[in-house]
Amino acid sequence: MSHRRASRAPRRARGYEHFRDRRPPWQRPWQQLPPRQAQVVVLVAGGAAVAWYVSRQEVPYTHRRHAVFVSTALEQRIGESQFQQVGRRAAGPRARPLTRH
Repeated sequence: MSHRRASRAPRRARGYEHFRDRRPPWQRPWQQLPPRQAQVVVLVAGGAAVAWYVSRQEVPYTHRRHAVFVSTALEQRIGESQFQQVGRRAAGPRARPLTRH
């Protein structure tokens, strides 16, 4: 009976005190995440995996695959607009030839 009494003694009397896990939620094991946060993490990871899988393309010659999230037409329009912006900045009032020849 005496050993039972010792085991029911306050934790502080046994030489240690247990504190709950103080790690931020993103560093906790999956079992300790609240159910709602676990659902959000699973949905975001699943959506990212589906987006990556759907947008894969094969690279010529090496036959490797990579994800392309921007269409070729959109990429060309972005490149043209950036080229025009750089051209406008370079053609400003400070643009003059470096030499006379």
